[in-house]
Amino acid sequence: MNKFEISGEQNAVIQSQLSIARDKTTGQEQFRKAMRAITDHALLVACKDLPTKSVMLEIPVRTSEDEAIVENFDMVMGEKVLLVPVLRAGVSGLSKNMVELTGGRVAFIGLHRNPKSAMLPPVQYYNDVSKCVDKDCRVFVIDPALATGNSVIAVLEILAKQGYEKMHVVSTFSAPEGIAAINKQFPNVKITTACMCYATNARKFIIPAAGDAGDRFFGAGRDGMGQFSKDLAEIATEKQHADIMVRLSEVYK
Repeated sequence: MNKFEISGEQNAVIQSQLSIARDKTTGQEQFRKAMRAITDHALLVACKDLPTKSVMLEIPVRTSEDEAIVENFDMVMGEKVLLVPVLRAGVSGLSKNMVELTGGRVAFIGLHRNPKSAMLPPVQYYNDVSKCVDKDCRVFVIDPALATGNSVIAVLEILAKQGYEKMHVVSTFSAPEGIAAINKQFPNVKITTACMCYATNARKFIIPAAGDAGDRFFGAGRDGMGQFSKDLAEIATEKQHADIMVRLSEVYK
């Protein structure tokens, strides 16, 4: 059974940021700040059960001029982290600070909705996860909107086929049908979402959520490519950045 948690349920600051993200009058800059705050918090909550190791540390404060204080303190050690934002919108949920804080490696999977129907499997246009060799690491799949679950399930299938087992989904807005779909196909995958919404509409957008998070965060279509390129450059290698921008230019041509 899924270990499912709502990270922002009892946090007044996160609830406020969720309201800002939902408001259709919120400008792009304010929307970007709200989404980053929400997803940073959700990822931190998801990381809470990473294994720790007790280490001996000397703290700056002394009991006296000649007596240092050396005690055991817990630090995250041992298990490697792989962060997998689902392109394009997943980049909105992963800041440079969180990459550095988790010490994680970043890989990308690019999907877009099937043009025939939102209920059909999404179309893949990029994947560099196969270049990561440590299959025993903890994998965090980052997608701000978990609606039908189709895109995230497609990513989990890719990861499972490549041998990854410790997978954890991190989302901002989730719908019950998306949670149920993941629970059915991947019962051992953990899910952390900032907010549980109550439904999806006929176009399979979550209600009440933020609409198209990618378009609102970066700008719509080709108009948003410049901002997306800047945000991507903060967390991707030069090669990843170049390859992804080429693929996306084909998607949005």
